[in-house]
Amino acid sequence: MLKGIKVPRRVTSILEGESLINDASSLIVFRFALAAVVSGTFVWQEAATSFLLASGMGIAIGLAVAHLFYLIHRYFPTTPSINTVLTFIAPYVMYLLAEEFHFSGVLAVVSGGCCCRFGRIECLMLILACKPIVFGVA
Repeated sequence: MLKGIKVPRRVTSILEGESLINDASSLIVFRFALAAVVSGTFVWQEAATSFLLASGMGIAIGLAVAHLFYLIHRYFPTTPSINTVLTFIAPYVMYLLAEEFHFSGVLAVVSGGCCCRFGRIECLMLILACKPIVFGVA
């Protein structure tokens, strides 16, 4: 979308991360809509609480796993082959761990991926910048 426009790389990355977070949030809302159709009932407070829990814990799991992989990369002696394997399995660990506890695996991978890409501080700033847009607070 921004290929023809000269936009700083950081802004492009933030916009791409924001769209991934919105897509993941839509998947969570779809899950609730499907459950409401199947069960025939919908309670707004329960859905909102479940949404916040699923998305918040998905993000937290992604950040925790990303931090764990960061520590492995930093403090353990690794080779380029081990780095490749760790980088390849990190998203799977994030997704499977979040889904095991019925949280958002997609948000876990997005938040963990942003954290691995930008570093810890920039990652938290990216998530905080996207949060008002995702939750409709803007």
